[in-house]
Amino acid sequence: MKYFCFRFDVDTHKCLSKGVPNILQLGKEVDAKFTFFINMGKAVSYTDYLIKLLNKNNKLGKKIKLSNLNKLGLYDFLIAAIVNPSGTSYSGVIKLAHSLGHEIGLHGGLNHSKWQNHASSWSRKRLLKEIEFGLKELKKISIIPAGFSSPDWNGSKELYRVLQELGFQYVADFHENEKQDDLIRNESLNLVDVPTNIINEPFGVGYVEHLRARGFDKTDILKNFSEKLDKKNKLAIVYDHPCYVGTKEIEIVKEIVLIARSKGFKIVTINEVVKKLR
Repeated sequence: MKYFCFRFDVDTHKCLSKGVPNILQLGKEVDAKFTFFINMGKAVSYTDYLIKLLNKNNKLGKKIKLSNLNKLGLYDFLIAAIVNPSGTSYSGVIKLAHSLGHEIGLHGGLNHSKWQNHASSWSRKRLLKEIEFGLKELKKISIIPAGFSSPDWNGSKELYRVLQELGFQYVADFHENEKQDDLIRNESLNLVDVPTNIINEPFGVGYVEHLRARGFDKTDILKNFSEKLDKKNKLAIVYDHPCYVGTKEIEIVKEIVLIARSKGFKIVTINEVVKKLR
């Protein structure tokens, strides 16, 4: 059996207010379950944003991606910048996704931007504080996540030890090698590394977003996806962000799912794959 997962990293209020509901409707339409890694904290760090503006050599500037203004639109860009809502403000949407059979994983801790810029150097104490916050908020709506993904893939060896201690089953931070076609077992920590292995950009920008930023049209994107999928014999995982694909590219998401199914892949959540292949 070949397995396909579409993972969505949820990092802004627009993801939850508009993107995720559209993806849930698509899931009903095509009878597919998805994995949502959700940041329960705030999206923006004002201090880090100012540092980024002043640091022209910051690696984020080298990413081939769409601007936040392009992805969010002016209204939601201003909401994110000024109000900066937390994921906890949208617990109803998260609970609905879980009730419909989609997987809810945890994506960072108290602040998405802070994690993506600093978490690799955080102490065990700081990591515990961040992750326990997210776990507490999810447990309020009766969700205990099996999986974790770091904002901007920014983890550490200490993070793995903390995740094991807190009862997580897998980590979805591995993305550097598109040829990886199976789970990676960390025997010493009893955790599974889950590879996001359909990706075009070394910094890990969302799949469709990255191709759009390169000027691909819909036909080009689906051709690129089909070609990459043909190289997978066991496991294929692609990802993007609901604030963009859930609002502007929902038809492409649908086509990606249908192409995967037509090529003999079973559409499942990441946790289902971990249980089957572990």
